Amino acid sequence: MILYATLAKGPKLPLDLQVNSTRQFMRELNRLGLTSAIDAGGGFQNYPEDYEIIEQLHAKDQMTVRIAYNLFT
Repeated sequence: MILYATLAKGPKLPLDLQVNSTRQFMRELNRLGLTSAIDAGGGFQNYPEDYEIIEQLHAKDQMTVRIAYNLFT
């Protein structure tokens, strides 16, 4: 828990680099044969800002990995 709290305080990438990074990560997952993933961490404390990039890519039909997430786990 301390690790995640510390990482959350670090600087965030600019929005365009977050989009690029997410697209490259999904491409790598596809290369390994993965087509879907579940974020089971429960992100209610960080929703919606931590999922903004995923929602943007979904709206533009640029998702290559299906991602399910649980807001309360």
